[in-house]
Amino acid sequence: MAPASSSCWPGGPVPHEGQFQASEGYLLLRVLARPRRWLRSRLPLPWRRRLAIAAGGAAGTGLRALIAVTLSTTGSWPWATFAENVSGSLLLGYLLTRFLTSAPRTTLTIPLLCTGLLGSYTTFSTFAVEIALLSDTVTPVVAVGYALASVAAGFIAAHLGVRVAERR
Repeated sequence: MAPASSSCWPGGPVPHEGQFQASEGYLLLRVLARPRRWLRSRLPLPWRRRLAIAAGGAAGTGLRALIAVTLSTTGSWPWATFAENVSGSLLLGYLLTRFLTSAPRTTLTIPLLCTGLLGSYTTFSTFAVEIALLSDTVTPVVAVGYALASVAAGFIAAHLGVRVAERR
């Protein structure tokens, strides 16, 4: 079987078992020392965007889990999801306004923070499941109230984020 192409291994084809050369080890150390430069030179922009979204998504999911544990639901109102979605709307309004108007940005800033981090931090699927659960376990009136309050608070928070960003 032929060795892999040079696009997968810095400095040339992947060495055969037992043939790891010093120069290839040196190149690997250089890649590990400066991964950003290597990623920029080796990966096309669409792949770098995908990696940025994945990294932001992992961070946003962890942050959401931390808040869910901290604000564990006691009673009939899912406070953790409400807080996550409203604060995420505020941050998204602020960040997009800053990035699209005045702040210097790289091509990966919006995919990393807005699509990845805030996309996984806020959660529509949990919101929908909680509405269904509230309707079944508490009352449909509480479920509708939660849905309306969440959407209204999200719009207000996003608007507030935009206004704060415009003042800076």
